Amino acid sequence: MIISRPSTDELVARAADVPLQAQTQVVVDQGDCCVVMVDGQALGKVEPGRWLLQQLPFGQQLLAGQGGTTDFLYVFTRPFGPLRLGGRLDAAGGARFFAEASVVVHDPVLYVRSVVGSSAEEGSRWIIATLGSELGSALERVALDTPIEQLSSSLPGIAQTVTQGVGQKLGGVGITFQQLTSLNVKSPQGAGPAASGSTGAGVGRLQLVGPIAGKVTAPSPDPEITQYETFGLFVAADPVAMGHYSGYRPGWRWLSRGAGSLMNQVHGWPLAPNGTTSHHFTTEAEARAYYGALRQHALSSVPGLTPQDTRQEIGLNVPTAYCETLWSNGQEVLYLLYDRMGDMGVFGNETDGAIGIFPAGPEVPAVPELPIITYRTASDVLYVAVGPGPSGAADHVLIIFSDAHAPEPTIPDGMPRAEWMSKFERPGLQFTGDILVVQWGRFSGAEVLAGEDANDPVASLAAKLGSNIAIPLHVQDEAAARLGGHPPAYAVRMEPGTYSLDHYELTTQNHGSFSFCAISRDGAESFLPSDVVGNAGGVQLGGLSVEQYAMLSTERDNLVMRMGPQACTSREMEALCQRYNIPFTEDGMAGRVNDWEHYIANDPAFSAQWAMQRGIATMRLQGQEPNEQQLAAIAQQQNMAQQSLEQNASQLDDIRDAAIHIIRSSANRTPEDVLTMVGQLGPQFAVETVLHKTLRILREPDEFGRFDHIESCVEPLARAHYRSMSPEDQSFEGSEDKFFKEEREAVYSAYDIDVPGFFSKLFG
Repeated sequence: MIISRPSTDELVARAADVPLQAQTQVVVDQGDCCVVMVDGQALGKVEPGRWLLQQLPFGQQLLAGQGGTTDFLYVFTRPFGPLRLGGRLDAAGGARFFAEASVVVHDPVLYVRSVVGSSAEEGSRWIIATLGSELGSALERVALDTPIEQLSSSLPGIAQTVTQGVGQKLGGVGITFQQLTSLNVKSPQGAGPAASGSTGAGVGRLQLVGPIAGKVTAPSPDPEITQYETFGLFVAADPVAMGHYSGYRPGWRWLSRGAGSLMNQVHGWPLAPNGTTSHHFTTEAEARAYYGALRQHALSSVPGLTPQDTRQEIGLNVPTAYCETLWSNGQEVLYLLYDRMGDMGVFGNETDGAIGIFPAGPEVPAVPELPIITYRTASDVLYVAVGPGPSGAADHVLIIFSDAHAPEPTIPDGMPRAEWMSKFERPGLQFTGDILVVQWGRFSGAEVLAGEDANDPVASLAAKLGSNIAIPLHVQDEAAARLGGHPPAYAVRMEPGTYSLDHYELTTQNHGSFSFCAISRDGAESFLPSDVVGNAGGVQLGGLSVEQYAMLSTERDNLVMRMGPQACTSREMEALCQRYNIPFTEDGMAGRVNDWEHYIANDPAFSAQWAMQRGIATMRLQGQEPNEQQLAAIAQQQNMAQQSLEQNASQLDDIRDAAIHIIRSSANRTPEDVLTMVGQLGPQFAVETVLHKTLRILREPDEFGRFDHIESCVEPLARAHYRSMSPEDQSFEGSEDKFFKEEREAVYSAYDIDVPGFFSKLFG
């Protein structure tokens, strides 16, 4: 067994637990140190090298099991950074400062014993807080007699002041402050010079509005409410639409659903409007009628089924709802239900990924089909930010989850380097009166808007907003006392226009991870800094950031071009791998990190960033450090490529949705029926492409969900796909029967269904 550092990007990293045996090896790399803790007390340290546990001075004590919990904490002893610092300067009229610094741990045992204890994360936060506080104090003193626009150029003097100020504080816990590498001071309006010593990061376009409640400090005494207070769903909508949002209480949606093993044994089931046997209807009568159709088909198809009333077991939402199971030979074979549902449960279960858009109601007054935007995330306090537009109203509204609860400086800086994940577009998405309400999904629209004019909530909110871009909204019930002082909702004044919804993710070294949805006006300037080249949301794989891996890949490719194929197993390649601290192999794949290669090949939203980073790496290897203008041009190219990728991704989403529709509609159809249905989708959908996607979706139920009627839809889909192929592709695949049987075997295997035939039974 081997004990080693599990991560190369943390100042302190805890090794994974392994059995402590005499032959257990403790591996410590150069520039690192391993501090051994027993029950939170430092036992000793292990210097760089490869050691057997029995060789350590305290090894016998560990092998004897003396003490309790044993932790191996790896602490970098080489310079560590950049640490991102930030804060506000009262002496400079509320200006904000951002900086990067580095430190060295000269006494790992003292640092772990004094600061880290059992929480490595808290140790890093303490260093950042201490440095940030001292830097802020130094800047406050200088700002008394120095103009704001000159503060960023005072880096050398400020660095010396910080060194003197933190020397004793950090030295007392085993840390030496090394250097301040960049400094940027922005005016209260957000304008300011580029960072001294930085790469010219642009000024973000976001204002942090404040936290929004997404959890309670104490659970409700009502068990019915408690189960929804741990649900991380946030919703945003026009005030008129939000007034129809029911929260967890039953709203207008009526669910009617049939499920069970009988679905795959009986054919010809009546399908709901969405092409499945589960649908949300507008009225109770529609839901009850579909329930009756499913029940009648089951009873007429399988004589002898025994119904069992399960209303009391399920706990339905309204008295008129119904639920039952159907049994055959002592086995439950079908589950049937219709019930009135709350919007929170519907949206939470059906939101595709993190974001979604749902209709607010069947007949919303004034403006029909106003939508409700959903963002499903962790059950936690989140943050609302806005990006002001030309008039001062919002072009962008962001709902942001921060696992470290460190909204600054990342949010006001414009979420630089955030990676776009997915887009949700709805034609004509607008807001009546150009006002948006954002709230925790636990509350209904009626609760949040209780203080507004019920006949005209838009006018009521507009009057309260006045010239403000956003104001908090409150709830008037017992929950208000349990929200930790955070408002559950905000009203935001929006720029007129059409909007879309995007999902982003970002991982930072010093401020934790972020996941957020952005409600953005079409055509508005991006809130992301325009001159910051992306880095895959801060992701590090194999211990390397995307910038580092781009540099490694460029050096590797240059080496192969210079030496030929033998470069892959050469000493030069081994030295290159050692320099980037990745394993060297002799299988021809040296210099590659599999996780990064997979990321590059399978994440289209990242490929634009990767191309830009390779360009920068090429310049640097040629001795050219990109200047601010070159970086801005590269970032502009990246943004253009990103927009193209978003459009392509949107088209891929359309193909996926079309394929799912065809799957749901293909049960017991002929191949000719399927070809006709695909042809009716529209000229933008290539028949062969959509049918190819249907079979790929069926092969991956863990990713796309499981479909009913598998045994009655695979054959028409496979044969229709074969008939849509070109003659060349048909020749390559062989006969139609052979193609169908291969596809059936792949799909049935994914669904754990026996393939008909002697050999499948023999070897299955």
